Amino acid sequence: MGEPVQFCLDEHIQLAASGAEHFGVAYCHPTKYSAAQLLQILVVLHGVMDQEEMRNHVEFL
Repeated sequence: MGEPVQFCLDEHIQLAASGAEHFGVAYCHPTKYSAAQLLQILVVLHGVMDQEEMRNHVEFL
């Protein structure tokens, strides 16, 4: 099983930018998508990127 999904704040982006190792971040502005749209996007992301591809990667949605 993969790592848990976390809804995160901008601090996670800053941590990733600092070079710290992480399991991957999918980021979007809080008002860009509805919850239903965001869920659909995350399902697609899950289908096209595996755990290793997401490691230390930031995906801007």
